[in-house]
Amino acid sequence: MNNAAENPKEDVIYCPVCDALLQGKPSAGGPACPDCRHVLWFARRRVGGVTVLDVLSGTVAINADIQRVSDQLLSEAPSPHVVLNLARLRFISSAFVAGMIALQKRVRTSGGRLILCGMHRVVRETLHGARLDGYFEICEDDQEALKALAQDS
Repeated sequence: MNNAAENPKEDVIYCPVCDALLQGKPSAGGPACPDCRHVLWFARRRVGGVTVLDVLSGTVAINADIQRVSDQLLSEAPSPHVVLNLARLRFISSAFVAGMIALQKRVRTSGGRLILCGMHRVVRETLHGARLDGYFEICEDDQEALKALAQDS
């Protein structure tokens, strides 16, 4: 497994499960990671000590995918700080919401923070309708989320 060094270059993308460096911009449901064969629902990048997970357009991750990602995050840091960038997601399924809740619980229990950002209006309204917009910490974009997490450091 490659160790993704903290890298301020935002064009460096890693597999969200095994941390392998990915060439080019992956597309949702496209080719699997060349190292672990995980179907790429998320791309992963590091900014400072924060892991940014960019949801890829066109598909919605299932709970098992989110579980694998959270297992990896928690194995790397005792209290991970995670930004889940939903900018490319135009709708959200109940399975994905359940996965985000599970990820939030695991990150929070470990002492870390999860921030959602970049939500399309429909996604934001869905979370609001389910009364989950108060459960999750939400920022407009990844830069605002990164600033919020930097204030904790």
